[in-house]
This record gives sequence, structure tokens and C-alpha cells, in this order.
Amino acid sequence: MAEDAAAQIVAGTSPSMVVPAGTIDIGNSLAPWVAVYNGYGGIIASNATLGGSAPSLPQGVFKTYENRFTWQPTPSVRQAVVLVYIPAPNGPLYVASGRSLREVEVRESGLTLMVAAAWAFTLGCLFVASFVLWWLLDSKK
Repeated sequence: MAEDAAAQIVAGTSPSMVVPAGTIDIGNSLAPWVAVYNGYGGIIASNATLGGSAPSLPQGVFKTYENRFTWQPTPSVRQAVVLVYIPAPNGPLYVASGRSLREVEVRESGLTLMVAAAWAFTLGCLFVASFVLWWLLDSKK
């Protein structure tokens, strides 16, 4: 989404026009969001909100041409973010798009439980198999 929005801006579309209509509260929503920042990290346009205002990304992410990172603005909010640099005549711009990692974290937790259950089952099977083998070998004596 960030790359598509950046391409639209390079083609001449106004930064405010590449941001989808409406607002998305990134603290509660799983929907993706788009924001446009100036070269200093100031918000030009955004459909994301957090605590009632557009979220500001950490200043350190604005030092590269493209950046992909996870961002945790509050303890309960984690976002996967792509940030794209656009060289512009009036100063550089950055387009960010992001999405909640909440469902990914739920899936990771489920996978962890499945792996732990499979590990425990395998250990149990090995224990039973070794006991049966020991019993068979011991009964032949």
C-alpha cells in the first residue's frame, strides 16, 4: 500500500488524495492505514488515529529510503509498518502504511501450543516405546 501510494504521489497526485477516506483507530482496528509524512516526520495526511490524533512514527525510521519494521506505540498496540521515501521538489516525503499484528500474534500463540503438544506427545510415545522394548528384552532373559 505504501509503495502504491508513493507511486501515485510521484505521478502527481496530492499527498492528501492517496490516503483513504475515513479514520482508523489503530488501537482497536485490524484495518490497514496510510499516512504521508514530510522529511522531518511531520504528518501531512493520515487516516490512522491513536488516542484521538494521528500517530507520529519514531524519528529514527525517517533516515532510510525504505524501511519495514514493527512499531509498538503503546503496550497493547503493535503494527507492521512499511515506510517509503519519495524525493520531491518541495522536500522529501515519506509514505507509511501499516496493519495490526494482533491476529498474527494470536496465530503464533496457537502454533506454539500445537508444537508444545506435539513435542509432549512425541516424548510420551518415546517413553512408551522404550518401556515396551525394555519389557520385551527383559522378558526373554
